[in-house]
Amino acid sequence: MVDTFIVFAMHCIADFPMQGEYLSKAKAKSIYVLFCHCAIYTLLMAIGFGGIAYMYEVAQDVEWGFVLMLLFYSHFAIDYIKGYFELKLPIEREDEERRIREKRMMLFYCDQALHLAIAYAILEVCIR
Repeated sequence: MVDTFIVFAMHCIADFPMQGEYLSKAKAKSIYVLFCHCAIYTLLMAIGFGGIAYMYEVAQDVEWGFVLMLLFYSHFAIDYIKGYFELKLPIEREDEERRIREKRMMLFYCDQALHLAIAYAILEVCIR
């Protein structure tokens, strides 16, 4: 149970406060910024997974190259696709229609659900 909380906490830290406002807005428009965000995310998640693997005494058995590639490339693909669809939506206005706000929120929820599903899959398959 503790390891599940650690994965969730590391995801929240890596994908929100460590991203900052600049990365959050610019990653949809710049591959380089998206790359930097994914590198930061991967590094922080790897630290969390490393701690869990050490706790279970399996750190030397984990295929870290595979874990890092899966974390990085899946996060990159998910955020790239989310950014693509976000750019298709109209620019936010104060009087933005409810329908557009709902689409933005749906993109956000799908993005987070996919990131967490991959993180928990890595936990179950590669670490435990």
